Amino acid sequence: MESSDVPASPPARRNAIGGLGLTCGLLALAASLLPSWVAPFYDPPAKPLPTRASEWLGQLRDYATRAAEPEGGARQPAAAPNPWRSPRLSVASLLLAFAALACAAIAFVRREDTRTVACTVALAAGAMAGYSLVTAMMVLLVALTAVVLAAVGRRA
Repeated sequence: MESSDVPASPPARRNAIGGLGLTCGLLALAASLLPSWVAPFYDPPAKPLPTRASEWLGQLRDYATRAAEPEGGARQPAAAPNPWRSPRLSVASLLLAFAALACAAIAFVRREDTRTVACTVALAAGAMAGYSLVTAMMVLLVALTAVVLAAVGRRA
């Protein structure tokens, strides 16, 4: 058997930028979705309406009493904030989504695997959709336009 009889395997494609974008997209989607799933476990259970109404009236009475007193009275301690509702998670998710989009654009220009690029754009749009559906739809529209223009450019 000669070496010319063996079919040559296709050259391996490097997807370094696309892989980085895919990782950023996955992390962005996780940072976008997990807080909305986990945060309710940390919230106190909802109180019935009569209990909330009586507490509100008690707070109103306390406010009126404090306003009438010259020194203002002592303040009640605030409830502990829920760490899963931190705006830092939202900002981190959006930054990772934009990094994923940037990596997808670079990978698209470098002609890396189109499936990787498409998945990266979809993950980034999914992460953004948790905050702004209009922005996510615009990202998908721009990505679709780029794919169509690239397909037309190959034919010409």
